[in-house]
Amino acid sequence: MALNSGRRVYRKGMGSRKKRSKTVVNSFLIVIGLAVAVFLGISIAGPIREYFRNREIGGAADPWVPPALPDIIAADSNSGGNTGGGNGGNNSGSPSERAERGFSACQIPVSAMTNSDTLKDALIQARTDGYTAAVVTLKDKGGAIYYSTASEMALLADNAVKSDLTAEHICALIVAAGLKPIASVNLLEDHNIYGAGRQGAFKFENSISTWFDNRVDMGGKPWLSPFDTDTQDYAAFLADEVSKAGFETLIFDGLVFPPFRSSDLNYIGSIVKNESRYQALVNLALLAADAAASNGAASMLHISAADIITGGSEIFKPDSLEGATALIYYAPESFVKTFVDGNQEIVLSDMNISDSTTVVFNVISQKAGDKLALIPHVDSTGMNQEDFSDAITSLIALGYDSYVIS
Repeated sequence: MALNSGRRVYRKGMGSRKKRSKTVVNSFLIVIGLAVAVFLGISIAGPIREYFRNREIGGAADPWVPPALPDIIAADSNSGGNTGGGNGGNNSGSPSERAERGFSACQIPVSAMTNSDTLKDALIQARTDGYTAAVVTLKDKGGAIYYSTASEMALLADNAVKSDLTAEHICALIVAAGLKPIASVNLLEDHNIYGAGRQGAFKFENSISTWFDNRVDMGGKPWLSPFDTDTQDYAAFLADEVSKAGFETLIFDGLVFPPFRSSDLNYIGSIVKNESRYQALVNLALLAADAAASNGAASMLHISAADIITGGSEIFKPDSLEGATALIYYAPESFVKTFVDGNQEIVLSDMNISDSTTVVFNVISQKAGDKLALIPHVDSTGMNQEDFSDAITSLIALGYDSYVIS
């Protein structure tokens, strides 16, 4: 009994010591944990408070800021603009003089087109930064419409209209900001489905079936056809509606054919196989321009500089468009590095931005001759301020005094 009793006393003593040890360790860990919690609380509380404070004041997203105008343009804008003509002086005369040279236009992002407040903010910012004109996209590539149109065809497409603002209201906001109102309307790069019959879209030859640019399960889309009378009526209606709203100049964009494969040409047939198919683009452009002109508005045809340089532009037909104004889209950072002009290979990658810009616009000006007036549209994406300023300075040296900048 004594041995057993002793053993019980031994076990009890060990247990008491273990409990005391655990209590001490647990207390120590609690103290450490509290210290860590206090430290993290102090470290994290500030950023969390700042985060929610920013959310409350709407500061989470940076406001849109237009590309900074080079000093040479800003100074000229403040002095009222110069009166020289670009394209070697052939920008004068009717109808080109209706384009009212001497403006620096900022492309307003479509994200600002959904309500009056965001649009006002963007326009005020553009004016503050020295721009004298604003370009708003009223119909975008893909078919989205950023104003409340009365077009019956537009209303056939599900969710095509993205804004409740009227064209008149948008124009009035631009004018109130002290800017020249310019509207951009994409005529053919339109993938909306207009009604059960898919009005305006390319069809298979001798069929009512709609052509898509790929399999539907792989994202295939219809395109508006310049040969279709519904497309032509649609273009004329939009040009008339927007110009009646007070816009001084309309830019007609998307004057292109889809990137047809040889099989697509066979499906659609002779109208797209014909070498003179470009005439359908020209006719649509002139139809829209005439509708705008009936309300006193000027027009510009948006054409890619890269497509002109490489021979891929089907709308760039100076003889067929004599007297028109072409807005030449130029994106230096994504531009071709080499091209052939006549028998000469020109390597732009070996040049600085000033020389390459000069070469590109000299070549385009030579191709335009005295048939077309030219206005540059410089896409500043990816450019640093120095290169951007050098590109604009080169264009000024060539005689251009109007620009669209995005």
